[in-house]
Amino acid sequence: MRALLDGILAPSSGAVDDARVDAVVVRIRDLVAVETDPQVFADLADYFHSQVDWESGSNEQKAHCIAIWKALRAARETVAFAALSDPKASCACARWRQVAGDTWLVHAPVDESQLIERVTFDWHSIRFDEYSIYRCPTCKTYWHKDYNPYSNPSYVAYWPYDRSPNAKAMGVAKKTNPYARLWRAKRWRWAVGISILGLLVSSYLQLNAPFAKFNPHRHGVVDWQGFKTWRSDFSIVKIRSIDANQYLVVVLNEQPNLWILPSGPSAYVFDRRGKLIDWAADIGDNNVFDEKWQAQGHAGEIAPTEVDGFFRP
Repeated sequence: MRALLDGILAPSSGAVDDARVDAVVVRIRDLVAVETDPQVFADLADYFHSQVDWESGSNEQKAHCIAIWKALRAARETVAFAALSDPKASCACARWRQVAGDTWLVHAPVDESQLIERVTFDWHSIRFDEYSIYRCPTCKTYWHKDYNPYSNPSYVAYWPYDRSPNAKAMGVAKKTNPYARLWRAKRWRWAVGISILGLLVSSYLQLNAPFAKFNPHRHGVVDWQGFKTWRSDFSIVKIRSIDANQYLVVVLNEQPNLWILPSGPSAYVFDRRGKLIDWAADIGDNNVFDEKWQAQGHAGEIAPTEVDGFFRP
């Protein structure tokens, strides 16, 4: 086989064309059928790569050489994979990872419909068209598809994601999970977003927690008797008439904490049967409540001692 490769590379043999490449590929496949040692093909691939003059020659000539080199790499992977084959295994991805070792694969180890990320990027002033990351749906192993190994765009290679040198150079393969890259690339946005969310939650809690003590429903208050048991600290009581119906408006003496800048005290409205029908934690900030019940006005005030006489059974 090595003699055949030498014949391909010999200057006197002429240009390498498609027919000669096909003949070599057929010979390699024949050898795969009888050879059980993948190292044989690995050595042949390394030997052939070392003998090719990659600096000179036409692009067509290089493409033909790459096709042969790729066939040798594929032969190594095929023989190695067959040696690892386990009919009881549910996923071939783990075996492909063993075949890859510290290098890459020609074979696609995972169905490319499992694409989870594709990116176009610049790195050290070199334009990479794109790289892709795939995930095996069975064993959840990630693979990096490199479109430009050895700066040669004529074929692709598949790396275990955490071993891909291009991914490592971009700082995205420190972990086997590529979603970690999303955090590193946009961590300042995450930090700002989390800070804003924390500020909103904190503001909500700080603004609403002080009013919780004035919420009658949290204390089970539904009528006047329950209210008197809950709060007795009121001195302003008013009677308001709306649509020929009279209502009792009770305003507390206590106001929410000053640090939340309250505009007024809390107020509660009862009908003549003693049922609690409305309330406001801060009558100064609740314009709808104040306009309806005139809680901040002085008209209709009665003495707290007259309240019990207001209600009718």
